[in-house]
Amino acid sequence: MYTFGVDIPLVELFFGFFVIGIIVLVEITFILILITYQLRNSKKLGSEIRRLSHTLMRLEDKELKELAKLSRLESQETEQIKKLKR
Repeated sequence: MYTFGVDIPLVELFFGFFVIGIIVLVEITFILILITYQLRNSKKLGSEIRRLSHTLMRLEDKELKELAKLSRLESQETEQIKKLKR
């Protein structure tokens, strides 16, 4: 087969395309493996962040309850002090 005036055998041309195709398929496979690995890691990270935020919300609720309890005690103490001053 003549291409631009140069004789290139058709079998070698097909072999070249085959080799390039195989290289591209190997690269695509490698990229897909890396993407699935990263996806798995991001899922794990997402679940850990969700657990952390849940724990922080529980701690915040406990702190708010404790603050409410302390404010009630403080208001009771101030009322007792006011009664004693009278």
